[in-house]
Amino acid sequence: MDAPRRLALTLTLSVAALSTLSACTQQRPIHVIRAAAEAAYDKGDYELARLEYEQLVERYPGDPTARYGLGISCLRVNDPMKAREQLAIAYEVDPTRDEVIDAYCVALYEAKEQDTLMSFLRRLSLERGQINDFLRLGTYAAKIGNADEALSAFKTAKRLDGGKSTKPLIALADFYGSVNDKPNQVKSLRQALSIDLRDPEVNQRIRDLGEIPGPSFAMPVELE
Repeated sequence: MDAPRRLALTLTLSVAALSTLSACTQQRPIHVIRAAAEAAYDKGDYELARLEYEQLVERYPGDPTARYGLGISCLRVNDPMKAREQLAIAYEVDPTRDEVIDAYCVALYEAKEQDTLMSFLRRLSLERGQINDFLRLGTYAAKIGNADEALSAFKTAKRLDGGKSTKPLIALADFYGSVNDKPNQVKSLRQALSIDLRDPEVNQRIRDLGEIPGPSFAMPVELE
């Protein structure tokens, strides 16, 4: 190879090496991208958050936290299909996080994939059988108009809870209210009141129904 051609090749390789080095130098560290994504989301700049989380996912596709962040950002910018895709992966990688499950259900519901949503919720309730699983099943069954399944799920959550918390009873009260069953709505709130007489939410809901909360209004929880 003659000297001019050798010089040209050397210059070309040098430029390529410098370009690669520059790109590596300019690539932001993962913790910087993650912080930027979280900051953008917290400020309500969901489009920027989506772009930042996309970079995280590109570099670390197996990171469920990045997938979750991208999923909820997509929900915020009205892209439930992409959110569904990302949150499904996040759930597969780590199926224990309730916030991932909740967001995945929202994505399925907003994407109008009701059959997939209900199949997922039923399977989750059977496999895990936790109180939140049945409350979630009841909530979405009610949303799609399946009142019988919703009532059954809420009652199961109440039974599993065993009268320890007001959450299943408030959910039942909301359901009864949605189907204009005021007697059972009031009854559920009276039982909730017996668990915590000072619960502000329970007290306010009772007042909203024209009743007066207090020790004499409370009634023991009935575990059906």
